[in-house]
Amino acid sequence: ARRILLVDSGQWYYDSQTAPYRAALQDLNLAYDQWPIYNPIHEVPTLDDLRPYDAVLWSAPKDSPGLINAGTVISHYLGLGKDLFISGQNVGGFDGGSLAEAWWSTAMRGQYLDQLLPEPGLTITGRGDSIFSGLTLNLNSGDAAHNQDSLDVVAPGINSFTSTS
Repeated sequence: ARRILLVDSGQWYYDSQTAPYRAALQDLNLAYDQWPIYNPIHEVPTLDDLRPYDAVLWSAPKDSPGLINAGTVISHYLGLGKDLFISGQNVGGFDGGSLAEAWWSTAMRGQYLDQLLPEPGLTITGRGDSIFSGLTLNLNSGDAAHNQDSLDVVAPGINSFTSTS
């Protein structure tokens, strides 16, 4: 079985958003470990901490790995061929902005474009030529966390994988 780690960097500013991830993992009957970051100086996971896991789910509601000096750790983890799913409304701005982290620009091949203040009823739709084709997300509605108040506009970088085949 795949080993999964759920990292919660929202804990250090009292804004954890891992409940939906925990519920989804439990609904799928997937075992996982948790790594709450209560102190962004002393409790950030190292590469040795992440190495045993096949996949890391990193919840960064209003921060990013680079903001807490974990960008190099993420770069090396991805360099091992491991899987990362990361969420957070400002991850692109913090780690893909003018001082882009290597994990963002090289490993993920992401391109940060701009900040967006969401309007009521904002809908995000996946690009037709991407693996997100046909996916529609309604922000701040239904069962959303209702905390999307500053969004990053991002795009795949040059030579990024966007094909569904």
